[in-house]
Order: sequence, then C-alpha cells, then structure tokens
Amino acid sequence: MKLEQSFEVSAPLERVWDALIDVERVAPCLPGAAATGRNEDGSYNGEFKVKIGPTSAAYSGKLHMESVDEKAHQATMQAAGTDKRGQGGAKATIESSVEKVDAGTTKVNVSTDYHITGRLARFGRGGMIEEISNRLLREFATRLQAML
Repeated sequence: MKLEQSFEVSAPLERVWDALIDVERVAPCLPGAAATGRNEDGSYNGEFKVKIGPTSAAYSGKLHMESVDEKAHQATMQAAGTDKRGQGGAKATIESSVEKVDAGTTKVNVSTDYHITGRLARFGRGGMIEEISNRLLREFATRLQAML
C-alpha cells in the first residue's frame, strides 16, 4: 500500500532538513518509535510499537538511508522489521522531501510504500491503517515542531 502525506513546519528549510535526515534525533518524534543503535554499515536498529483497532504490535528491525540528495532535499529510507512475538513483519520505503513555503515555513512531503504481514495486515483493507498513519503523522509533525 502507498500513502502520500504532507505537513508544514514553522522553521527554516535547512533546519527541518537537518533534523529529518538525523535518524537518532528524529525517531522520538514518531509515536511508538525508537532508534536503539547505529551499526557499522550506517544502518540503524530500532523499535516501533503501534496499536490498530483491538490489536497491537511491537516491531524490531533496521532502517537505512538508501539515498540522500542534499541539493534537492530528498531522502529515501528503507525500513524492515519483524513482530517481536513472531506474528508477522513490515517493510517500508519512505521517501521524504522538503520545500520552502516562505522564510520561516517548510513543507514536508512523505510518500510511504509499505507491506505488512501477520495480524495487522487484515486492518489494511478497511482503511484503518491509513487512519492510524494520518494520526501518527500529525503527532510526528507536532513533535517535530516542538523539537525545532
């Protein structure tokens, strides 16, 4: 499934960009997410907990920056994890870009292509995952704004 989302932050473009490509700094802005370590290959270990409807999942996995285009302010990340209870997994390609709205406002665009298996997969059909994703992104934007 693919989700296209965007939000605005009251901060200059360069400040927003620097925060977004700093995984350890930005991870706490996403509810349920934590960067738990950096590997020698530049990838990051992390955890993500989410509740969808009557069920929840806790994933453990890796994230790596596939590409970072400093000039265009675009980044692509790959994330993959498995449910800690062995009941499925998730993979995602996350493409982010930022653009200047005015001197003090930056628009962040996020495109996420994801695939979920296991217990949470059945919630994708009813739009529940999209609803939760939109809520998480709103909270992410609020926390990013507060951090900046």
